Amino acid sequence: MTTDLPYLDFGSELGITNSGNAIEFGRSSVVGRLNYGYKNKYFLEGSFRYDATSNFAADSRWGFFPSASAAWRISEESFIKDNATFVDNLKLRVSYSKTGNDRIFKDDGTPDYFRYLSANEIQTGVLSSYLFRPTGLSTAIATSGLANPFVTWRDLTTYNIGLDASFWNGLLGLELDVFYRLQEGIFATPLDQFPSTFGAELPQVNQNSTNNRGFDLVVTHRNTIGKKFKYDMGFSFGLAREKYKNWPVEEVIEAFAESPEELNDPEFINRFNLTQQRNGNWVNRNIGYRTDGIFMNQAEIDAHTVDQSLLAGGTGNDRLNPGDIRYVDLNGDDKIDFRDLDEIGKGGLPDIVYGLNMNMSYGNFSISTLFQGATGFNFNITGGARNILINNSIPFEYQYDYRWAPDPNNPDVNINPNAILPASTDSGLTQNNDKTSDFWLQDGTYLRLKNLNIGYDIPRDVLNKMGMQQLRLFVSASNLVTWNKLGIYKDSFDSEGPTTQNGARYPLLKTISLGVNISL
Repeated sequence: MTTDLPYLDFGSELGITNSGNAIEFGRSSVVGRLNYGYKNKYFLEGSFRYDATSNFAADSRWGFFPSASAAWRISEESFIKDNATFVDNLKLRVSYSKTGNDRIFKDDGTPDYFRYLSANEIQTGVLSSYLFRPTGLSTAIATSGLANPFVTWRDLTTYNIGLDASFWNGLLGLELDVFYRLQEGIFATPLDQFPSTFGAELPQVNQNSTNNRGFDLVVTHRNTIGKKFKYDMGFSFGLAREKYKNWPVEEVIEAFAESPEELNDPEFINRFNLTQQRNGNWVNRNIGYRTDGIFMNQAEIDAHTVDQSLLAGGTGNDRLNPGDIRYVDLNGDDKIDFRDLDEIGKGGLPDIVYGLNMNMSYGNFSISTLFQGATGFNFNITGGARNILINNSIPFEYQYDYRWAPDPNNPDVNINPNAILPASTDSGLTQNNDKTSDFWLQDGTYLRLKNLNIGYDIPRDVLNKMGMQQLRLFVSASNLVTWNKLGIYKDSFDSEGPTTQNGARYPLLKTISLGVNISL
């Protein structure tokens, strides 16, 4: 042990409430850019970054990241200007760019610096301390794991083609971008290459990659009708999907097979690749079990020929109770296990986002609105939002209204005609209802009136008499109306919330404001 460590975190933990730490980190950069334009029709731009970071060893410290773009303003060509006078602007764009990221994170999400160096770290906490003297526990120093002198930049390469257009003096506008992104050298621990009994903490290496593709579209329209009515609107729509290109995982198919013959079964291989592997699969998805409602009484359990014991934690179906979830046996082998896992929905990030903003004015009145929404994503109901008896949970009204409720005189019989949720039972009594499944996965699709503003400007002649420059009355509202597909959960959860929702989150606020703007 040593006492020559000038940081509060490395001292005795006895009776302290403060802490401190320090880190030294640095980057160097060389940046350049060149632009060229010809006849306001042809445009070229090139740029580069040459970056170095202290997070990598000297031989892999520098990264070169170039970018290039070109544009052709077609509307300036004579065959457009002379024959299509309704075209205000028409421009085609292409671009290529490469950027780098030097941030490394451990598997738990915390930053991981200087993994090219062999280092030691302070072990904190009672379980990590060693008793060296009678006066108490002393902190210990241990290795931080193996070093990787070859770790280097994570690269993101983007290809883009775009179109900008405007017609009829701005009556119709269009912006379209189609893109493809390739992310390579993503930091990960090579668990697929070493056994779990390796005996040391493995370093992060540049082994993983993903690709992303999609498009963004913006359509605008503005017009004036008569002398007083003006309006403009813009609609936006974006689609993006990411796929694992190279993402090894430690699971091997042999560990899941019940027999050598199963390794030659195409259905088994396809199920394994779909649910246990990432290579070639979409990133934004949920893997779980499919369900078929709940057992309404003991007779349905007794007649159930599918063995759910691996989920319920018992033998056969002896741990199932009326009000428990019924799972679907996808492969028909009369038992529920990993072979019945399926892609049950999207992940927590929307594949599609959209919005509509409108502004209108008539004389001194004006109104503006913003609608926004998203689809192609799901979120999970978790924790106390699943089971009313979870410690520290806050009961929801839907849990009372839609839970399986036993008859006091006959506990195997339900008395709630609206029962579509499991019975409220001690979570320690059954594991069956807490599995990842489509039962708890909710479609997050929504459309929201995000902002609404209505205003009126007092006429100029009235203001002159009052000695004012401006007097505007307005009403403003946010999150006024939301349309979603959450069913019984619509009043309890918000689609813009986290990917797992347990109810321990302050609800989205709906606000309405009245105000006056005055300028003297």
